[in-house]
Amino acid sequence: MPDTIRDGVGHGFLAQVDSKNRLHGYNVVEQEAEWINRVEKEMYSGSWDGGITSTAADDVIVYLKNTSSKDLIITRIKHRCTGANGTISFWVNMDGTPGGVLTTLTPANRNAGSNNVADCEYYKSADITGLSSGRKIGSVYGKADEEFEYADPCSGFIVPPNANFAIKTSSNTVTHYGGIGFYFRDQEV
Repeated sequence: MPDTIRDGVGHGFLAQVDSKNRLHGYNVVEQEAEWINRVEKEMYSGSWDGGITSTAADDVIVYLKNTSSKDLIITRIKHRCTGANGTISFWVNMDGTPGGVLTTLTPANRNAGSNNVADCEYYKSADITGLSSGRKIGSVYGKADEEFEYADPCSGFIVPPNANFAIKTSSNTVTHYGGIGFYFRDQEV
């Protein structure tokens, strides 16, 4: 039986093929993030509770550096502002070391059965200093005192090991609320 396809676990079951040469199978489809959360237990929410009141336009207010050996995939960014309209922009690969009055944030694991912690540096501040250059990859506009706006990049924002992601504000004296949803994935996947 040289043209026989058998199961891969040694039970001797043959694969079913119909008259149109289609292989039959049972498939479960789920988003990668769901699988990572359920199996790898590496899905996180990083909220910046208490808000961030920016001091000047073009200030970096959030900084996230991947210190893992895996890719960090950002799946969602939520944003709301008070007092005035405020746009935030997303940047990768900024040069320098974050400084100023930094508040360290601890992302929460989204799997209640896991004690895994996110391998990252995560800060918020009214003005994170010491950073320059970088590449702008997107933005989201927030209307004053409205509901959260969401950025859901369909391909995810990929932050490789030792790379960084930052959020800048376009307005001064605006208080920003929000957070980042992300997971870690092996680069070979």
